[in-house]
Amino acid sequence: MKACAKDVDIMSYMAKKSVRNYTALTKFVSKHVSTPKTPRIIPLSSINLEEKHIGMGAFNKVYRGIYRTEVSKRKKLIAYKTTKDKGTMSKKFHASLEDEAKCLYSLNHKNIVKLIGISMDDNGLKRGLVLEYCEGGTLDEFTHEKRGIVNYYILVNFLKQIAGAMTYINRTITHGDLKLMNIFIKQKMCDHDLHNPIKSCKKCLGIDAMKFTLKIGDFGCSRSIESSTSFGNNTGPYAAYETLSEGITTTASDVYSFTVIMWEMLTCEKPFNGFDMLGLLRKWIDLKPQDTILEFPVCPVPLKKLIVRGLNRDPTLRPTFYEIKNVLKIFQNDLRLDNKKQQKNFHYIVRRY
Repeated sequence: MKACAKDVDIMSYMAKKSVRNYTALTKFVSKHVSTPKTPRIIPLSSINLEEKHIGMGAFNKVYRGIYRTEVSKRKKLIAYKTTKDKGTMSKKFHASLEDEAKCLYSLNHKNIVKLIGISMDDNGLKRGLVLEYCEGGTLDEFTHEKRGIVNYYILVNFLKQIAGAMTYINRTITHGDLKLMNIFIKQKMCDHDLHNPIKSCKKCLGIDAMKFTLKIGDFGCSRSIESSTSFGNNTGPYAAYETLSEGITTTASDVYSFTVIMWEMLTCEKPFNGFDMLGLLRKWIDLKPQDTILEFPVCPVPLKKLIVRGLNRDPTLRPTFYEIKNVLKIFQNDLRLDNKKQQKNFHYIVRRY
């Protein structure tokens, strides 16, 4: 970080004011120290990538790699996002790269994937995004392959993290492509027991699912709140009615996507499996006013009410992420009131409601 014009001596300030706690120092530094306005440029030569990609989107591939920092030469495990075809770097890709980099750089939240920098080759061309690496893979893999959402403690913990990050994100932008595949697990999961009570498994060094930190990523479709009427690219099953029919993405359409995620985590099933975008739009048009677009899963009343509101065709009737977060908090407190043995019993909690 670069110091501002005021040459402030932090140590003398600490001594004079007797400030000894970390919070006060953090506030002081953030007030008197400025950060760069643009993302860090990282030479492509300082990154070593594995040959096999670990993720793939419509236009991009993600690789795992090692980044050797310029100053300390310390090695850091990273995720590297670049175009599918390394031979062609179109203007559209560069524009998308710049937009996503600026978006990620403007966000600072514990549940959002951090941008380390933008890679640049010897010719000065920007080649990809250097991102925080998440060892646990995607929440999609955890839900469908590991079938990990087996009790409401894990579910509510995950949903609260997502809703908290989205509350923060929606202050300035819409995500536009919220789905399980774009939510990542920071820590390595335990391969032997999803609910291992110890800090980390001695066999695989993985941790209990309750201790996972989720990270929202892939902001390639994000838009500012002011330009929320621009065309949305949200993947079909997670796209709200207004996105499918008019191409509109708003904070309310992000809430709809979140609700589909909630349904998917509750059922461990793919939403609208077998439907293409036209078929899904036709399903919306044929939907009766008293029906919901997805069948209700077996779940407690608080979650059911959130699903009813979140899947509403009218975006103005959907809850905000702030409301969702508060409902989940109350529900989580209710769960804690039960006996510990009963808390872990999935079916007991269903009957309780």
